[in-house]
Amino acid sequence: MEEQGLSLYNKLTSVCKTCFYKANIHFSDNDLLKVTYIATFILMRGRGIKEDFLQENNFVFEGHNEYAVAGEILDKLGIDHNEHIEFLTSLLLAFSIGDSYLNTPDYPMLKKIIEKIMIKLEVSYGIQLNSKEEVLEQVYAHFRPAYYRIIFQYPIVNPLKDKIKKQYNALFKLLKDILEPLNLPNNITVSDDEIAYLTIHFATLIDIDVTTVNSTKMIKAAIVCPNGTGISLLLYKELKNIFPKVYFLKPIPISKLDSLRDDIDIIFSTKLIKATQPILVVSPIMNNLEKATLIKNFYRKIGKTVVTENYYVEDLLKVIIKHAVVKRPSELKEELNNLILNYSYVDGIEGRQPMLSEIVTKELIQLNVEAVDWKDAIKKSATSLVNHHKITEGYVKAMIDSAEESGPYIVITKHVALPHARPEDGANELAISITTLKKPVEFGNSENDPVKYVFCLSALDNITHLNALSELVGLLGDHAFYETLEKAKEPSEIINFIEKYEEEMSLS
Repeated sequence: MEEQGLSLYNKLTSVCKTCFYKANIHFSDNDLLKVTYIATFILMRGRGIKEDFLQENNFVFEGHNEYAVAGEILDKLGIDHNEHIEFLTSLLLAFSIGDSYLNTPDYPMLKKIIEKIMIKLEVSYGIQLNSKEEVLEQVYAHFRPAYYRIIFQYPIVNPLKDKIKKQYNALFKLLKDILEPLNLPNNITVSDDEIAYLTIHFATLIDIDVTTVNSTKMIKAAIVCPNGTGISLLLYKELKNIFPKVYFLKPIPISKLDSLRDDIDIIFSTKLIKATQPILVVSPIMNNLEKATLIKNFYRKIGKTVVTENYYVEDLLKVIIKHAVVKRPSELKEELNNLILNYSYVDGIEGRQPMLSEIVTKELIQLNVEAVDWKDAIKKSATSLVNHHKITEGYVKAMIDSAEESGPYIVITKHVALPHARPEDGANELAISITTLKKPVEFGNSENDPVKYVFCLSALDNITHLNALSELVGLLGDHAFYETLEKAKEPSEIINFIEKYEEEMSLS
């Protein structure tokens, strides 16, 4: 039986690779293994599987290209279609990489969902996505299979979930808030494992480094990652941040490494592989100690001492020379560089993100304000920000113009608006003002109107406001917060509630 299973697995793997190549269907190394292992196990049982979980969704398989491919695979294996074609199709849909250029029948529907997520991030939460096409293409690659895993209720374990939730906590919470209201069949919810993978994609797309490099003068490195595109791109971004003077090729599967061996100087991989070049095994998400160790190992592998320039070292050296006689400045500089590497912090997307209580002060809170319409509500909510030089008058106009152009997406939940504009429109300092209206006003959002609470956001970039914003989203899910907003006689009551909330969150 074991030999028979191995024979079927080898044959299935060969057939699958041929059929997938012909149909332009792609998998990560790990997901291809999953599909072939699961399919081998099911086919070895010699009978059909219970497919109620497929039929409950009234899912029509025949219109998908994967259905024809599944039929071809079964034909080549000499296996009856009736018992296995829908199940095999579901596997292909749930684990193959989505390709937005193939224009599959489900593309318009999936594109619409992704665009909703993008609009929410940009218009509702002030996170600018520079290249919409690039964002759509990359997110679609993950979202299409994720959608079918959710529909067919295929369990998935994200081994990096806890690390992602910790390192990209704010972005994870915002995406969770956006994805929860999605109307999926049978009220199926999106798991934290799937949200964590989606977080990876947006983490690599926010604040993208678009600087060009002269690759001919740099050390060239390959990244080999058998995992999905999200983890690969996260590692790519992480390594580019750590080694700005290294030219990294985009991540590749193990199968393509041979064709690049002559063009690269070093290999970074998430697993130990055979290679003629120096290889460093890395984790897609690293803490500071792991990053410092990786930097040291990297320069040992290429036979050089640490050559990264550290501006802190330059400043420190100037201070030392000012107050002491330095006999060998270059050697001191090198030693300081090596010393600081042990304590250096290589900024990721999270960086330093203040808590909500740090950017909301009593002076920025206004209670029971009268407003005649939504424009007036925004103007009056922004008054405290202007008076305390957090924003300019031009920023106020830009908030109103943005709401007129993009629609009432700034109404982020029932009775709550979060107006904001781009940093370049006049944001001077990170801040959020809080305004409660005496009488609610209509913003034009049929689902969440009328608005009673206006939170004006002054954001300086895509990153620094994320923690405070995710905290605010959490507060907006707490009925006691609304009670405090309603009953408060003094701004300090709201500040006290926020600080107490933060304290409780830190203990949980």
